[in-house]
Amino acid sequence: MGGALWELWGKLILSELLFLSLPTPLEAAGSAMLSGGLWRGLG
Repeated sequence: MGGALWELWGKLILSELLFLSLPTPLEAAGSAMLSGGLWRGLG
């Protein structure tokens, strides 16, 4: 019982970390907008 639960948690955390390490389209758009705004502010 406990082993299966830990295995499930491990898989959940691993997939979550993998998902977070991948740049989501929203994240990519956000950072692009942010860097674009910074460049405009500097330029």
